[in-house]
Amino acid sequence: MHARHHSRRAVLERAAIFAVPPALSLLPCSAAHAAAELTDEQSLIVEAWAVVQRGYVDQQFGGNDWKAIKSEYLKRKYKSMGAAREAIGEMLSVLGDRYTRYLSPGAYSALLAKYERPADNGGIGVTLRSASVPAAKLSQIEIVSIVPGGPAAAAGLQVGDLFETVDGRTLPTYATADDVAGLLLGRLEEPVSVSVRRADGSSASFNLRRAVLKQGEVEAREVVRPSSGKRIGVLTVPLFSAPIANGGDGGTLASLQAALSSEPLVSCQELLIDLRGNPGGHFPSGVEAAKLFLPADVTVVATVDRTGKPSPVLTFAKGPFAGQDRPTYVLVDKGTASAAEVFAAALQGNRAAKVVGERTYGKGLVQSIQRLTDSSAVVLTVAKYRTPQGEDINGKGIVPALPVACASKTDAVQCLEQALASRRASDDVGRTF
Repeated sequence: MHARHHSRRAVLERAAIFAVPPALSLLPCSAAHAAAELTDEQSLIVEAWAVVQRGYVDQQFGGNDWKAIKSEYLKRKYKSMGAAREAIGEMLSVLGDRYTRYLSPGAYSALLAKYERPADNGGIGVTLRSASVPAAKLSQIEIVSIVPGGPAAAAGLQVGDLFETVDGRTLPTYATADDVAGLLLGRLEEPVSVSVRRADGSSASFNLRRAVLKQGEVEAREVVRPSSGKRIGVLTVPLFSAPIANGGDGGTLASLQAALSSEPLVSCQELLIDLRGNPGGHFPSGVEAAKLFLPADVTVVATVDRTGKPSPVLTFAKGPFAGQDRPTYVLVDKGTASAAEVFAAALQGNRAAKVVGERTYGKGLVQSIQRLTDSSAVVLTVAKYRTPQGEDINGKGIVPALPVACASKTDAVQCLEQALASRRASDDVGRTF
């Protein structure tokens, strides 16, 4: 691992990168003084403990005596570094924060590959999220969308499939979407095998080859809306992705700008942005995408650190697609999360669009990756974010202005038509005809 990774600060959307406080000093003075008396395994325990002590968003540490926790884990005898790493994972779990977790050196390397993959790396073409499976004994990571024409689509993987193994490795119940994504990414054309369990309880296995992916590439089309006869442009955004270095694509922001600047969207009378199933992805890309539609001098989102002080992200200039004289809608569902929620809340909160659909997922926490000296890492919740109105949506989600229950496979324009018809019917209640 290159030295530049040592002070890396990255924020995840089911893991996404964002600005965080200055790099943390890993050892408090007392621990540094006693470091010579610690074994290598104990030193790693203290290092991970100190990352949480200095940066965790909740200064009450989930109601735990964090100093007592350190003492407890230092009393133990560790026969190997592997045992110490298992202990760190256990120690972090007492915080009760599913997003704060330990990454082994291999898992950390895989996660970096996901967010900083070079142009010669690829994947299988799926978007993942943690599913809600009662009393699950295996992984709960499900496929929420599949890239058309990608390896997963060609092999027959389906939306709703839950991963059981990747390359023969059984996934534990605590595996995250980021963990699985890191295993799926790798060198182009290299094989990867997966097994999944389906909605009917059956299992299926697949052998795939990784290919170049453009998961953040948007899809644009034009539809004539049946109820009004108006031409509406539909922009589907499956994920907010970062630009890929060394000759790769420009990510979601570049794809959005290109689609909005050309036909069929330029001449459409209305615009519908479909974020259903969008799990977020690269946080800054979601923020920059929202700025395209916003006026100058408004708040896109604000982060609140452990001190409670908000740090707003503002627009400094009018976005190139702000103030256009056409109705704009953002379609969401319960799978819309993180950076996608930031995008939707920014547009609705600044009256740049109306949000349509179901209440969103409700992930309003910001994570940072802190690398440890053994090339493992701690993923740490360092802040919460707030909407332009100062609302905390974590665990609550965004409430659409035009609510409608609409299945993910239902055409986006049909969902909008249902929502508008429901609103008209509601407005008519109590009128005399």
